[in-house]
Amino acid sequence: MLFTDLDCSLQRGFLVDLRGIVRMLLQDMDYVIVEEDVSFITDDFVEKVIIYLEKTRFFQKWIEVDVSAVDVKELLQQIEISMRKRKSTLRQRNYFTNLL
Repeated sequence: MLFTDLDCSLQRGFLVDLRGIVRMLLQDMDYVIVEEDVSFITDDFVEKVIIYLEKTRFFQKWIEVDVSAVDVKELLQQIEISMRKRKSTLRQRNYFTNLL
């Protein structure tokens, strides 16, 4: 089944889970790839996400959904845009301050 064939609520669920994976990967990298006005969605990052999707049990409920690397990159770019629009929480600001 293709991602585009899913109904709206399932697509939203897929994106929520994908956003969680992006957040987890960024935290594991201590956000070193995130720069202001520069996209962190590179081919290497997309590859890391796809590898993580294939080996994690968390994402097994979506195992029947076929998503190409191009589609994953487009979805990740949408996620990045929405993540950059959101204001940071106090916890996030404290975390970033501690990294400095």
